[in-house]
Amino acid sequence: MSGGYNKRARQLQTARWWLVIILAAGLSACEIAPSQTPAKPTPCMPDAGNANPYNSSPHQWAREIYQHSGIVMNPGIPVTGDQEQQVLRSRYAALRFLTDETTRWSAVKTIRLNTSSEVHIIITYIHPELIQAAYLNEILEKKHMIQDIDAQIIQAISKVSRREELLFMMTVVSHHRDAFNIQKSKLVMPVSKLMLKNSGSIPVAPSHYDSNLDQPIDISLGPIFGFVAYPIGIQSNNRCLWVLDTTFNNKIVITTDALMVDGLKSDSHAWAIQYEPIIESGIPIGSPDFSTLNYDLRQPPSATIPPSNINDVNFWMDYSRFVWKQILFGN
Repeated sequence: MSGGYNKRARQLQTARWWLVIILAAGLSACEIAPSQTPAKPTPCMPDAGNANPYNSSPHQWAREIYQHSGIVMNPGIPVTGDQEQQVLRSRYAALRFLTDETTRWSAVKTIRLNTSSEVHIIITYIHPELIQAAYLNEILEKKHMIQDIDAQIIQAISKVSRREELLFMMTVVSHHRDAFNIQKSKLVMPVSKLMLKNSGSIPVAPSHYDSNLDQPIDISLGPIFGFVAYPIGIQSNNRCLWVLDTTFNNKIVITTDALMVDGLKSDSHAWAIQYEPIIESGIPIGSPDFSTLNYDLRQPPSATIPPSNINDVNFWMDYSRFVWKQILFGN
């Protein structure tokens, strides 16, 4: 009986030691886990350099195109005849300017869903010159008389400057080659995991974004679009780092590995937008294009819905009209 008692005592003591080891391991894991999860960077505004890109000077084309229209020279006089043609040429030049800026600051990823359908995810950096081009198109379309166009442009951009963020627009459009055989697909892309990466390989999460972008997207129901903002600077090692320092960052790169299509995880995707050249060429930018109209400006100038066929010859011109609408009037 004594032997059985001793055996049970040894088993109980062993069980207690295992319990102590398990509890110790659990406490140790609790202490280690937080250090393995990187903290979300704290936004800040760097002191050195012109870190806020929206504190910029007016583009000379905005001034030249507006002055070419002649609107400011004839206040209160209806635009007719030859001057109407002059205004139309200026509007065309402004639209070309807007299209060039939209194309310049956009990147597209195309995901094929099936043999007849695909979805395009377009990310456009809302560069200050793109804002100026959209604003120029608006005032020309409305024939607003502005005495000091440079001051007016600076005032228009100041609203974005006060946000102290890098502003992007994300647009999701689907294209179906067979309109009678559209298959339903759901696309999910958590915007909080849409990371901006700089030349120092520091992943930066969005600081703000339109919540409709985070919802499951039924690609058969039309386009989804909204704005995504990133901090201009982040705190690191007691310093405020400039996220897109123009000295070192030649590209804007945005990545995600959280995209899912119909419940299945997709590949990792990256959008790369040319940002700053290594050196400036020193070549003058030239003059705006006031050539013969070859685009019908009689149709609505800004568009509430983006185009869907990226292979269409007028895709970027039509998409720029959509960007113009979003910049000036929101969703």
